[in-house]
Amino acid sequence: MAMNSSKSLQEGVSYNKVLTADVIREGEPWPPMSQRDRIQRYDKNKLLFGGKHQEVYVTWASTISHEVDIQRDLEYIIANFPGALSRLMADLLFGEFSPTLGATCKNLDTQKEVERIIRDNNLLLKAYETSGIGASYRGDGVYKVYIPSGSDRVMISSINPRIWFPIVDPGDTKEIISHIIAYPVTINGNTYLRKEIYNKGEVYRQAFELKGLTIGRAQPISKVFGNDVKEHEQLKIKEFLIFHNPNYTTDDELFGLDDYIELDSIFPAVNKFMTRVDYVLSKHTDPGMYGPASALEEDERTGELQFKVGGRYIPMEAGEANPGYLVWDAKLDAARNHLEKLLEIMFYISETSPAAFGLDKSAISEAGVALRTRLMRPLAKVNRKRLYIDPCLKQLTDIAQQLEIEYLGKSYEKEVPEFEWQDGLPDNPSETANVMAVRGSGKTVTKATAIQKLDKVSADEAKRRSE
Repeated sequence: MAMNSSKSLQEGVSYNKVLTADVIREGEPWPPMSQRDRIQRYDKNKLLFGGKHQEVYVTWASTISHEVDIQRDLEYIIANFPGALSRLMADLLFGEFSPTLGATCKNLDTQKEVERIIRDNNLLLKAYETSGIGASYRGDGVYKVYIPSGSDRVMISSINPRIWFPIVDPGDTKEIISHIIAYPVTINGNTYLRKEIYNKGEVYRQAFELKGLTIGRAQPISKVFGNDVKEHEQLKIKEFLIFHNPNYTTDDELFGLDDYIELDSIFPAVNKFMTRVDYVLSKHTDPGMYGPASALEEDERTGELQFKVGGRYIPMEAGEANPGYLVWDAKLDAARNHLEKLLEIMFYISETSPAAFGLDKSAISEAGVALRTRLMRPLAKVNRKRLYIDPCLKQLTDIAQQLEIEYLGKSYEKEVPEFEWQDGLPDNPSETANVMAVRGSGKTVTKATAIQKLDKVSADEAKRRSE
């Protein structure tokens, strides 16, 4: 598409526009105009993930037939590939992790503290939901690390990207200056906009009246949300408390790209095709018949002439046509070929394969190298996602440790953990045991490490079993 205006040439092409200044203030529209496309795509993709395609493709019936009577009889067949795709990605990413995400530290005492933080926050589940499923259909996952008022532990929580509005450096889209969390709240019948500004080392909180889609006058935060909510908080650590985990992105984009973005035209095409085939098959399960008038009988109750079939002899006069069914050749063989081509394109664009969904019968009994070869593209896609998830998880656990040490009086040595990622495929016990046996005889792996991997136990338990 050609860009004719000077404005387009200056701004360039962007999937989701970023904010370079804080526009969440009195008199401005809510939500910010430049962010509405992003939010609407989140909402649309959430419906696709949940299988509610009819709420996204609202004109589906008219694309199949212009006849109102036919539209009324149609049953929309939804092939919920979006939901299956997102669940597949999340399962391959986190399905093999232990509850502590396989976190390891050089300092064993620190490792125990990190494992405690991960367990207390059920971080495996939150990462599965936020970085696995949520980032897949939205393109973005957002986390917050903080200490709740009156609590004695650090909390790691997920933030809906719909209420996240980062401010970036105008010269560097990737450089976030501030994270803004803003969302409407209704109190005593009045609607307010709660706004939190997270800078490195400090947090500001504001409240505004919300008049429909326009931000109204600023209000004292304590008046709206209570005296325990501070307008300004200086932190003991000079870091952000908000963290972004994009699904994947480009060098000139901040917001992540979702797994559905290249499949927008394929989803409705598959649904429409399957709906048409279903209508044809349903329509011709009870087709009309033709034959001679002599085959008709009068119904004693209604007086109507009817053709009663089944278990009876019908005499035919010379020259009369034999009774038969009106059958239409719907060319379903061609239809099946077309569906196979659509599915092939869908697997190709989504970087998956039938084997990943258990549809490749020849791959059911395969394991090890053979199965990994068939799943090369899905595994490469998962590895790409890990490039973004791994540093985010490290940041979360790093800041959580810093908050514990500075605010909760913990005295252990802080350390950024390493996460031992798996490929997400089911293990072949005999194959793994053979590998460990070979490496053990070659002294490239210790007995304790082999036990830890084979039995999936902690390092301390593996050491105890090896003694």
